[in-house]
Amino acid sequence: MLRRLSFLLFLFLPVPALAAQGVLYDCDMTNLKRGKGWISEKIAIVVRDNGTATVSDAFVLAVYAAPVAANSVRQTANRLTVKWTIKDYTNDSNQRTPYFDFEATIRKNGKISVYARPDLYHNQFSGTGTCTKRTS
Repeated sequence: MLRRLSFLLFLFLPVPALAAQGVLYDCDMTNLKRGKGWISEKIAIVVRDNGTATVSDAFVLAVYAAPVAANSVRQTANRLTVKWTIKDYTNDSNQRTPYFDFEATIRKNGKISVYARPDLYHNQFSGTGTCTKRTS
């Protein structure tokens, strides 16, 4: 799984012809004690110049085998907030979650906070870390 995520991050690295199209945030989640395994240790967020974003992490790859488009992207001078959803997820215990909503906020200093909320359950998971902004 880690090898696949590393390969995916390689695919997101901008090449000169694509450099003007977006920015990769390469994020390492270092505090996952409230993540309970639902928030990945490594998260890649690509924000394109047109305001859209794509997200990839171990959970997204396990469910979809490909990055997922963000539901919303909001960027200010001080922070970037990206939201995405995993739909119709069923875990190993056969518990179904129609929507598993994620929200990541990356501050100007590179700090990231991620929150995950499974629909139909009262749980909320969270984690923090640091992102490196990569452009060519």
